[in-house]
Amino acid sequence: MKTTSHTDTLLDTPTAAELQRFCIEDREHMLRILHGLIREGGQISAFFKNGAQQQQLPTRLLDVDPENEQLYLDISQDEKANQAILAADRVQFIGKYQQVKYRFAAPTPRLSRLFGEPVFTTEMPNALFWLQRRNFFRIKPAQHKPLVGMGITPAGETTQFIVRDISIGGIGLVEPTDRMRRHLDSGDILKNCHITLPNSLELECDMEVKNRWEYTSPKGTKSHHVGTEFLNMPSRIRMQLQRYIFRQEISRHQHQMLN
Repeated sequence: MKTTSHTDTLLDTPTAAELQRFCIEDREHMLRILHGLIREGGQISAFFKNGAQQQQLPTRLLDVDPENEQLYLDISQDEKANQAILAADRVQFIGKYQQVKYRFAAPTPRLSRLFGEPVFTTEMPNALFWLQRRNFFRIKPAQHKPLVGMGITPAGETTQFIVRDISIGGIGLVEPTDRMRRHLDSGDILKNCHITLPNSLELECDMEVKNRWEYTSPKGTKSHHVGTEFLNMPSRIRMQLQRYIFRQEISRHQHQMLN
C-alpha cells in the first residue's frame, strides 16, 4: 500500500465551476462507465486518509448492483491495508475507462461476500467526476454534411461557422473567409451561439475564443481554425452533451473493433 503526502490534491473538493463542467450525474451514463471499467479489468485506486496521512490502495471494481445501489471491490492480500481502508474517514476512487480518468467518492467500504469470496462493498456514487479537464474527448460530428453554427461577433455581426470538432468544454470551428481573422482573437466572445447536433440536441450559449490559427489543406485551400470554450451552458444541456459525446466514443470504439 502506498502512502502519499497529506498535501496531495487528489482528495481536494472540486470547485463549483468544476462540478458544473466535469460532474456526471446521469444514472444511465454512470452505469455505462462503471460497467466499462469492469470490462476493461476494473483496476482502480482507492485514496483515503487515516488522520493526517493519505494512503493509496490499488484494487479492482468487481461488480455493480444497481438494484441495491452497491459496488463490490477486491480486497487486498495485505491485511493491514484492508484494516486501514476499513478505518478510513472517507474514500475516493480513481479509475480509467477508454483513456479517461474518473473519480468518485463513496462511504467507507465494509467487508462482505460476492459468490462466496470476501470482498469490500460500498454504496454507488451519486456522481462521477471527470478528470480529463484539459485533453477533452474531441469528436467530429457524425454526419455527411458540414455541421454549421451561428453566433454574434464582438463587432455585432452575425456569422456562420463550420464545426470541426466538439468536446464537453467547447468546439473547434472553421471559418473559410476573412471574417474570423478580422473580428475574432483570443479572449473575444461569440454571443448567442446556436448549434444543432445530429441527435437534435440544441446547443445555445456564448463561446470564448481561446486560440486561432491559419490552416492550409493539402490542396492549398486556406481557412481559419478557432478553438473556443463554452460559457454559461445550462447544466441540463451540458449533461446531454456529455451523453452524446460518450455514445459517439462508444460507437467509434465498436467500429474500430469490427474493422
